[in-house]
Amino acid sequence: MAIRYSICILCISLFMSILCLARGQDFPVGSSETISTFAGFQFYSRTLKGKEEEKVQQWVLPVSLAGRIGENLKFRVYQTMSHAQIEDGPSLSGLGNTKIRGSYVLLENALVTYLGLSIPVASVEPTTETVPLSNLLYTDVLNFGVNRLTEGFDLDLGFAFAQPFGKLSFGLGMGYLIRGSYDRLSQGGTYNPGNPISLSAGINSFSRLVNLGFKVIYVHYGDDKIEAGDSFENSDSLSFRISIKPRFKPIAIRLLLADTMKFGDDDLDEETTINNFFKNRLSGGLFLAYPLLGDTITLKAQAVVKMLLDDSGTNAKSASFGGGFRILLTDNLKLDFSTNIINGDMEAGETNISGFDLSAMVGYGF
Repeated sequence: MAIRYSICILCISLFMSILCLARGQDFPVGSSETISTFAGFQFYSRTLKGKEEEKVQQWVLPVSLAGRIGENLKFRVYQTMSHAQIEDGPSLSGLGNTKIRGSYVLLENALVTYLGLSIPVASVEPTTETVPLSNLLYTDVLNFGVNRLTEGFDLDLGFAFAQPFGKLSFGLGMGYLIRGSYDRLSQGGTYNPGNPISLSAGINSFSRLVNLGFKVIYVHYGDDKIEAGDSFENSDSLSFRISIKPRFKPIAIRLLLADTMKFGDDDLDEETTINNFFKNRLSGGLFLAYPLLGDTITLKAQAVVKMLLDDSGTNAKSASFGGGFRILLTDNLKLDFSTNIINGDMEAGETNISGFDLSAMVGYGF
């Protein structure tokens, strides 16, 4: 059992370390199901108050199909359609890249190999009017459901290895992301992002009272290239992630803490040094779940805090609080509803952030 837990945790570390091709939300399904699917509706609203007030809204329709073939091969296909708009301003809508992921277990569950594809299925033509909206969607602290519609063809591959020692398990992982080019109007033409390579290591402890996990992830970024001949060098990063799961039945508690540090400033054309948007990305979250009526209904609550720090101090921060419930209608059919409120600021406190999220999902397992 310990090795199965460690494999799952290391896979999560690996996928995050190679930048996880999708930001989509995983809908929980039963482990006994061979094939599962979910679909739903997500709505995001953000109000930005600085020198002027802007209201940005986005709705997302996610669809996912996941399952396993035999005992060793697992797969997942994820697709989104979204529409975003600045109030009384430009809009962006279309299909995101189709995300296909597969993993294969070897060596009696000790080794997991991973392959992912991100395939463009629709062309969203960038314009000068939509550049400000694209930049807002891509702003980390705003937490939109789909942060980029224009992407190239990406190939994502890696592995994770875990070995148990009593109540401890240790693991190592490595990933490589080959990123395809795409049009990026704000950069003046075709944009060729660099290929990141990641190394990860983790240790997990399991006991009757609490499960603890610690992961460290190093990412080296390749240079970005722009059609005009410019080159952008990204600074490498080092991440630490801690997970704590106390065992207080029937309530489920999960505490997550993370810190991503950039080693230095970025460089443009080997001559100009650019101060990073962040030197540290700090985040923490508390997640609670309480089952009712024999697991037929599960109440959920969460609180998440995120901070982005640069040389001058805190550049941006946000705190979100929310909850919801999950209903198990049958052994195969599940409904999930949640809402979230977010507050914070960015641009070193010059712009205030407020807003909310709504989500409704339906999942079915075969």
